[in-house]
Amino acid sequence: MAFQPKTDYFGLTSASQVKITDSNENKSAQVATGVDEKGDVQAVTPYGSQMAPSCSYVIASAYTFPSVKIGDASITVAGQDDKFTITSINITTGAGQPPTIEVTGQGIPSAAATHNDCTYTIPAVNLEACHHAQELFSAFTFSGTGCYLTNANYTVEGDLTTATKDGEIVSFDIANGRIEANVTFV
Repeated sequence: MAFQPKTDYFGLTSASQVKITDSNENKSAQVATGVDEKGDVQAVTPYGSQMAPSCSYVIASAYTFPSVKIGDASITVAGQDDKFTITSINITTGAGQPPTIEVTGQGIPSAAATHNDCTYTIPAVNLEACHHAQELFSAFTFSGTGCYLTNANYTVEGDLTTATKDGEIVSFDIANGRIEANVTFV
């Protein structure tokens, strides 16, 4: 059985610690058409091609998720003209399941205006390979006898805004950066 090759658009895969399980380029484009007097299409021109890739990872051994800047378009992938910015990171941990990471982003044309002042830096975080819920980002504390953390899911994201000309991104920004924790105790 052959598996489709996966592209690590965000450069998080390591030889032993993190394994990519899925990737999707999520390409889209607009199309302009020209019709004749009968309404038959005579010309088709795609424009404004964009890519919003996503990748899924599983933790195979203890791993330090690096500090990253949400909204920084500095990630490059061999064979791609665009640079990529991360717009969302979801880390899922829970009892009886391996820790997983989902990352989504947006392709930014290399010619688009770049900036360094409109980003959100998230701290590095240590993930264990154990299949249990984990406290991350110092998001909360709990204590007590008979109190157990069974699920802990973390979302780090920002809202990407773009300026376009003829469907092509010419500048971009990120706003509303946040880290949210959704946890379950029993």
